[in-house]
Amino acid sequence: MAQVRGGVRRSIRVLSLACRIAAELWMLERQKPRMPADAFTARQKAVYRSQAQRIRRLCIDLQGMWIKLGQFLSTRADVLPAEYTSELSQLQDLVPAFPTAQALATIESAYGQSASNLFARFEDRPVAAASLGQVHRAWLRVPDGETEEPVAVKILRPGIEAVVDNDLSTLGWIVRAASRWTRFGRRVDLAALQRELAEITGQEMDYTVEAAHAETFRQNLPPDGSVYAPRIHADLTRQRVLVMEYVEGLRVDHVDELRQAGIDPRRVAENLVRAYLRQVLHDGFFHADPHPGNLFVRPGGELTFIDFGMMARISPQDRTAFTQLVAAAITRDLDGVVAAVRTLGFLRPGADAPVLKKAISMALDQLSGLPIERPDSQEFQAFLSEMRDFLYTEPFQLPVQYAFLGRAIGILLGITASLDPELRLVPLLRSVALPMLGLNAESRSDRPGVNPTIAGVWGALRESLLTAYRLPHRLERLAERAEEGQVHIRVDTAGIERRLATVSRATRSMRTAILAGAATVSATLLTVAHHPWEAGVLWTVAIVLGGLSLVGR
Repeated sequence: MAQVRGGVRRSIRVLSLACRIAAELWMLERQKPRMPADAFTARQKAVYRSQAQRIRRLCIDLQGMWIKLGQFLSTRADVLPAEYTSELSQLQDLVPAFPTAQALATIESAYGQSASNLFARFEDRPVAAASLGQVHRAWLRVPDGETEEPVAVKILRPGIEAVVDNDLSTLGWIVRAASRWTRFGRRVDLAALQRELAEITGQEMDYTVEAAHAETFRQNLPPDGSVYAPRIHADLTRQRVLVMEYVEGLRVDHVDELRQAGIDPRRVAENLVRAYLRQVLHDGFFHADPHPGNLFVRPGGELTFIDFGMMARISPQDRTAFTQLVAAAITRDLDGVVAAVRTLGFLRPGADAPVLKKAISMALDQLSGLPIERPDSQEFQAFLSEMRDFLYTEPFQLPVQYAFLGRAIGILLGITASLDPELRLVPLLRSVALPMLGLNAESRSDRPGVNPTIAGVWGALRESLLTAYRLPHRLERLAERAEEGQVHIRVDTAGIERRLATVSRATRSMRTAILAGAATVSATLLTVAHHPWEAGVLWTVAIVLGGLSLVGR
C-alpha cells in the first residue's frame, strides 16, 4: 500500500509540472502576435530555460526512470530546443545507496544461497550507487584456496521495476495528451520516443543483457591492447545481479593525476578518439554513455570502459548508408545526402526534399568555412548551437542509436578538450576515419589499383579544404561588390503569390455569395408580388451563384 501511495504522489508531481508547462507554452503562443520577433525569441528562450531547470530538479528528486528520461531527452536535439538539451545534459545518476541488508537479500533470492557462501568477502559499503542499482566490492575464492579474486557485484535496486512501471504509465498519459492536443505532439512521434525509452530502461534492468553487451564489447577490442574492458563472470550473473572483474585506474578527466602517473593526456585523448571511431565505423556497436565516471586509464595507459547497460548498435546496412552520407557530404552531392539521410531513417514522413537540400547546402557551406580544429573554440560551439536549432526546426527525428551517438560525441569532445586543449582534432579524424571508410588520404586517380570513386571522393575533400581556405578572400570580394552596388538579391515570391491567390479566390467567392444573396432577396420579393416568371429566373440565378460560391470556398 505504501508503494502504491508513493507511486500516486510521484504521478501527481509529474502531471502537475506537465500541466504548468503546457499552460506556460499556451500563454507564450498567445503573446507571439503582440510582441516583436526579437523580444518574443528572447522571451521564448527564457521560458524554455526555466522549464528545463524545473524538469531537471524534479528528475533529481524522483530519480528512478525520470533520471533516465532526462538523460534520454538530453540526446534529442532533433526534438527539443537547445535550452532543454543543454540543461538536461547536466543530469547525473548519483543517488543515496540502499541498505546493504537489502543488497544481501537480493543476492540470496537470486542464487538461493547467502552471499557468504558465494564470496570469500563482501564489503558492506557500496563503491557506487545509481537510480537503478548499486555496486559492491567482493572477493571470489580461487580454486587454489590461497588467493582471492576481487570482483564488482552490481545489484538491482529493490522494487525498482514497480517504480519504473508507474513512471512509464504516467509518461504515457502525458504523451497521449500531448499527441492529441498540441502541435508539438503532432509534429514529433512521441509514442516512438516513449517506446525507445521503455526498451532502454528495460534492458538496463536486466543484467544478463548488460553481461552480453560486455562480452560483445570485449570481443571487439582492438588487438593492440590500447582499450580494455572487465571480464564478466557469466556463471554468476543473474537478471538482478551482475558479477564482473574489479578494475582500478585513474578517471579519464583527472589530467593532473594522469601526468603524475607518467601518462601523457594527449595519448589518452588520441586513444579515446580512435576507440570510438572503431566502435562506430568498424564494429557498429558503441558505448552510449561515455561520461568520465565510466572511463578509466589503467597504469599501463590502457583506456578502460565500464558499465555496459547503455549500448547502441548500427546495422551493416546503416553503416553502408552512413559511409554514403559522409562521401556525399564531402563531394557536396546534395541528392546523395538526402537519400542517405532518408535511408538512415532521419526524416519524418512528408519531409520536403528541395527545402532539405537548401538547408543541408547552407549547413555544409558554413561547416566548410569554420575553423573546427578546436572543439571548444567559440566558432565551433556557435556552429554546434546552430546545428541543434537546425535539427529542432527541420523535419528530422533521429533514431535512438544516432541520438545517443550525438550525445556521446558531445561528451567526448569535452573530454578530449580537457585532456589536451591543443589537440588538432580534424587531422586526427581524417587520418583515422578515412581508412575505416575505405578512403585513403594518399590516394591519387593516376595511381594503378586505386578505385576511381575513392580517388574522386578524396579529390573532392581536398577541393572542399581549398574552398574553406579561399572563403575569406571570396567574402571580402563579395563585400566590395556590395559597397559598389553590384550585388543583386533575388526574392522567392512563391509563398506570397500563393497567399495572394488564396485572397483572390476568397474575394471572388465572397462577391458571388453577395450576388446570390441579392438574387435570393429579389426572387422572394417577386414571388410575394405574384410575378412567377421573373421570380423563377432569379431563383435559378440564386441557386447557380450559391453553388459557385460553395465551390469557390
